[in-house]
Amino acid sequence: MKTTLLFLLSACFCFTINSKAAFFDFFWSKKTDSFEFIFGGCTDSGACNYDPGATFDDGSCCYNNCVEIDITDSDFPAEVGFVLYDSEDNIILSIESDAAPSSSIACLPNGCYRFLMTDEFGDGWNGATYEISLVGGATIVSGEFDNFPMNEAFQRNIYFNIGGGSLGCNDPLACNFNPSATCNDGSCEYATCYGCTNSEACNFNVAASFDDGSCCLTNCVDLIMIDYVGDGWNNGHFEIRDALGNLVSTGTLDETKGYDELALCLDDGCYIFEVFGGEYPEEIEWSLEGVNDGPILGDGIVTTFTYFSVGNIDCFGCTEPTACTYNPLAFIDDGSCVEGPCVAYDNPWTARAINPTFYPASSNFSGTLVGATASQVGRTATATGEDVWYSFVALTTGARFTANSSTSDLVIVLLDDAYRKQKESNLRSGVGLEALNSDDLEIGRTYYVGVRNANSDLGTGSFSFTASRLRAGLAANASINYTICGSLKTQWTGASQFNFHFKDAVTMEDIFYNTSSTRILLSAVPGLRYNRQYDLGVTSTYSLPNSLGVNETYIVEYTSPVLINIGLPPQASLNSAYSCSNYGAVTQSTWMTFNPRSCGIIGYQFELTNQDGIQEPFVHNHNSTARLFRLNMIPGVQNGATYNFRIRPVFSYDYIAAWGPVVCLQVAGTSSFWTVSNNLNEELSSSEALEVSFAASAYPNPNNGEQIAVIIDSDEEKEIQIAIHDLTGRLVYSTLVIADGELNFELPLDKKLSTGIYAVNFISGKENHTQRLIVRNN
Repeated sequence: MKTTLLFLLSACFCFTINSKAAFFDFFWSKKTDSFEFIFGGCTDSGACNYDPGATFDDGSCCYNNCVEIDITDSDFPAEVGFVLYDSEDNIILSIESDAAPSSSIACLPNGCYRFLMTDEFGDGWNGATYEISLVGGATIVSGEFDNFPMNEAFQRNIYFNIGGGSLGCNDPLACNFNPSATCNDGSCEYATCYGCTNSEACNFNVAASFDDGSCCLTNCVDLIMIDYVGDGWNNGHFEIRDALGNLVSTGTLDETKGYDELALCLDDGCYIFEVFGGEYPEEIEWSLEGVNDGPILGDGIVTTFTYFSVGNIDCFGCTEPTACTYNPLAFIDDGSCVEGPCVAYDNPWTARAINPTFYPASSNFSGTLVGATASQVGRTATATGEDVWYSFVALTTGARFTANSSTSDLVIVLLDDAYRKQKESNLRSGVGLEALNSDDLEIGRTYYVGVRNANSDLGTGSFSFTASRLRAGLAANASINYTICGSLKTQWTGASQFNFHFKDAVTMEDIFYNTSSTRILLSAVPGLRYNRQYDLGVTSTYSLPNSLGVNETYIVEYTSPVLINIGLPPQASLNSAYSCSNYGAVTQSTWMTFNPRSCGIIGYQFELTNQDGIQEPFVHNHNSTARLFRLNMIPGVQNGATYNFRIRPVFSYDYIAAWGPVVCLQVAGTSSFWTVSNNLNEELSSSEALEVSFAASAYPNPNNGEQIAVIIDSDEEKEIQIAIHDLTGRLVYSTLVIADGELNFELPLDKKLSTGIYAVNFISGKENHTQRLIVRNN
């Protein structure tokens, strides 16, 4: 009986034959009465990965960079595997295990690759080798995966590239960065060029190119190790332990050296230092420098441990809280306690609280060292005797203190609230004044100031003490709206210099202006703009004498800026004296002015609109900051025309100001150039001086001859003669005025002028402005 298959069995599988991936399908063939397989692969015999067993082409044919990876057999083939990555760490090809022996083909584009060899047991490939080569071409890389170190040989990377370029470290942050390397070969290292790059640190590394954050600026201990023979410490070594016995540091002198220095950066604390002498302890010497108790010297023969302390900790001291010499920083009582009663202010924790006034004023106090003890905190380099203390809360970052005595050689020492010494002053040898200035206080923190006796043998007695706060400047009028033409004042602080710091609240641009004055003209600050808000802070720079009278510089920076507003620029407009109703027709040669004075501008724009409508409105760029102009400077102005005239300022930056108010301006219908002769036959004209320094006009024009007003605008103070001549050249009026800025007044005429045409001259030095004045008597 014949069996009929009523359904199709179909599946798609992926398997590896000689590590070559193959895809196939299968179906039941009636013709052969059996399952038949169809294999996918490269069917082009011209391709490097041609597969003669493929029954259909799957698009995998490779014609360039066809790479073959061959793995030979291993003693333990099941442990062998590999992964091929591209430069982005994408997996190109992977065989997790049982890869020996195998042969794989991959079609790779030009680029950088990483060949990761793996071994499951960690003892290498046990005889298997690898070779990566171009199919039918040259070998790219080859080698083996040995088992060194044993039980650590789980993975190893091999780097190669195809299509040109060079291998090397291509990470700019690496110490061995190779700018010519196009492919990373895994050789980058980050140890030899990293270290402390701050030359002020005790562990400054001159060879370091990158800072690793290890710089030690406080508690820098320098351990110097010496061997007299020069062959090292011969199995000798040092150990440093903290007060609880924990090992902090250990080391030795290398066998190739006879001398070495080791920079140690230690936390505040009490430490135990011990040297174990090794085979030749008599050759060993050492010293500890930079410790509170040092320098401390020793050798390899005496191997008993040594105490030392760094920072704000003492190993030894008075540990009795009720004693006058109590040391809250001490670990071990050394029998130095002095029982009370104690004098007032004998220790920082019993200090006299003061509230220093602002410099250059000072708060003044008197004190005595008689009966005081020597505090064990706040160490000073030379102090051997008694001290008393003052405390204050820092309201600013700066302060100045002085102490003066005719009986004691004084030292001033400044401590923070943890009794850490911040600064000391002992420049003067013997009795006299000592001064301590500081500009690095932390606002809100409590500080202690000690007046100490540097030499008890010299004497102990009374002293005077002063304290002042140094402050930054403050913008006293910051609540008002400013104009760039205005001024801004900071409070007087006794400083020698002020730094005004403007930060644009929109662009965050920083603008700085230094001056010795407390008041500045905002127009003098380059970069300020109208219609902007600025965060303003003022830093004070002080020049203060030290104990020897030598001035030193201290800078007190502001902490909180004040927001100030620079408003809109003032609107510019033609002086109303020249308007149609006041002046009448203006000749094109008449000097006119506009108001107000503006700052921060590079010029102005004039807009003229003909009231008759026979001329299109036009704009003229007045490329000058002077407020003096004549109509004959403006192309297009027509005689006899009446204009609506308005002005706006032009700025160097991208800001468009508003137009000012419209002023009616009438232009005379005759030529603006005219002459008359005086009785000396000299010609009077509206001539233009080389440098125009003032403008002047008489109005109204025409005039009734009784009330003649004059407007003068001068950039500086000057004498100006006003002279009126008739057409015959006869002088009919003369006066002398002093002008500085704008001057507007009526001429006190002796008598009424007759109907006619007059020449009004405004003369100052070589500069002469002449105007025609028409008088019409009713």
